[in-house]
Amino acid sequence: GTYAMPSNPDSLVIRAGRVARNLNYVRLLGGMTISAIPDMAKVVFTHGLISTFRDGFLPLISNFRKYRLASDEVKLAGTALDMVLDSRTMAMADITDDFGRHSKFERGLSAISSKFGVVSLMAPWNAAMKQFAGVVTMTNILRAAERVATGAAEKGDVRKLAASGINLDLAKRIATEFAEHGERGEVWLAQTGAWADRQAAEAFRAAV
Repeated sequence: GTYAMPSNPDSLVIRAGRVARNLNYVRLLGGMTISAIPDMAKVVFTHGLISTFRDGFLPLISNFRKYRLASDEVKLAGTALDMVLDSRTMAMADITDDFGRHSKFERGLSAISSKFGVVSLMAPWNAAMKQFAGVVTMTNILRAAERVATGAAEKGDVRKLAASGINLDLAKRIATEFAEHGERGEVWLAQTGAWADRQAAEAFRAAV
């Protein structure tokens, strides 16, 4: 995002381009329809059909209270915050925050764009999908960490944890903290806020 940065970001040409991007974002409803379609299949492609239904859909239907608690854990990991930040869609449209006072029209259009994700339902859709994916991901990480800790890990477990930045030592520490503070059931609650091993908690949240 630094290539060909303008020497004068407050010039008329740069400001006109910014206005055009904001207008285009609103005109296209933030790309809501096109981008929402593949979201529904992404969780299945990542975690498989069985895990998606077992760890996602079933808890969502049968125990919504626990599912919401797990969703809050996903938010603690720093994701599914689109209702507040709407950062994902704004970054895709290249209309991230700009410095400067600008004109009233530009400030008004920028405010409309930043809130338009809620109007087009993109923000709540993204937040809901990230929460759902996060709940499934969280359960899979905890299961894999437990298998590593008990010596029953498969190659796939080690590979997926490693891809998320969790080595064998961290996996065992995550399993230890979860055994002490977590909760099993239809929904696996990590409850990282109570973990004493902060490095393990941060690694777990980063993986989620």
